Amino acid sequence: MKKMLFLTSRFPISSTGDGVRVLQQLEMFSQWFEITLVTFYEGEENLEKNKFAKKYCKNIYTLKLDTLFSGLRYKLDLVKLSKLGVFIPIYLFFQMPLQVKYYTSKKMLNFLQKLNDKTEFDILFVNLIRMAEYGKHLNIPFKVLDYTDAISYNYFLRKRYEKNILWKIYLLFEQTKIESYEKNILQYYDIGTVISERDRNWILKDNKVDERKIKVIPNYIKCKNKFERTPEKGMIVFVGRMNSPPNIDAAIWFAKEIFPKVKEKVPYAKFYIVGADPTEEIRALHNGNDIIVTGFVEDPKEYLKKAQVFVAPIRFGAGLQNKVLEAMSVGVPIVASKVVWEGVGKSVKEEYEEEMVRHIIRLLTKSITEVDYNSYLQIFSKKKVRKLWKMTLCRTFF
Repeated sequence: MKKMLFLTSRFPISSTGDGVRVLQQLEMFSQWFEITLVTFYEGEENLEKNKFAKKYCKNIYTLKLDTLFSGLRYKLDLVKLSKLGVFIPIYLFFQMPLQVKYYTSKKMLNFLQKLNDKTEFDILFVNLIRMAEYGKHLNIPFKVLDYTDAISYNYFLRKRYEKNILWKIYLLFEQTKIESYEKNILQYYDIGTVISERDRNWILKDNKVDERKIKVIPNYIKCKNKFERTPEKGMIVFVGRMNSPPNIDAAIWFAKEIFPKVKEKVPYAKFYIVGADPTEEIRALHNGNDIIVTGFVEDPKEYLKKAQVFVAPIRFGAGLQNKVLEAMSVGVPIVASKVVWEGVGKSVKEEYEEEMVRHIIRLLTKSITEVDYNSYLQIFSKKKVRKLWKMTLCRTFF
């Protein structure tokens, strides 16, 4: 088998966000390549994490992240310092975006160069621009950069809703740096991949990138012909990792601006915020009555099966929201923002507060218990996604 070097910035154990994509990639790629996985760990290494990856990887190497910014993270709160204006002068000194600088390590580069000299890899696969710098310095015949999503688009939307002026300045500079980096880094790679057409269009928008070099390959979702749902009256569910800025903003905005208006018409409505690592702001929303913050749950789908409505009120973010595909797969009616629908390839008009409220009230009171999305989800089938990856990665070798 041909040999693949797979780089990712953190160990692929998460069932949400970019973790889903990496796990799917490892599963599929292991059928065509002998995979060597190299990643960072922060804090104390958890060797238990290696068990899953061993199923798909021939070799696994983990290096402790010891860059300047990673060290400062554990000593100082960089977000708070930025909002106070302390961090910004230091940040402006660097040309590279923080998303990349944070993970740029001489120790890692030396390790990868020695590993490649020893192994002579046939293909390099890099997950996210965070690790893209290493590809510039590795002599490997075929290189693929999986952007996953256009991070600069996330920052472009995020700064609209930031109230702290100093943090808004940081977001503006970081967006500019990332946008430039996303375009320039592709010259060192043979192919770039993104998760949605919107992200591809954003990277291509200034005609500075060869459009033939960027392919759209989504995540896959398992579809069922028969839904096993037992909706509970008035149950509204939002699912996601609750320390992620887009999810934090969405949960707070919905709880404070949308949900009270729904309650006026549907007094029995309850809002469930489901997901690991809720921040202090998210935990403060929990009242044990009509707003419930669950924290980590073993299987979020159990909440989706009971939901009368699934909401995805994301106001900023990029890529494809896996949570929406999961909700579609169990047939729960969905009310989501324009940002979310565009990520799954649906063109919709802007969703305003009043429209969201109206849609949710209609779904809660008209007893619409399920929606069959299976015909639409066929474009996200495992068979189709597997074919796209095989055409992108394997035609060079087979």
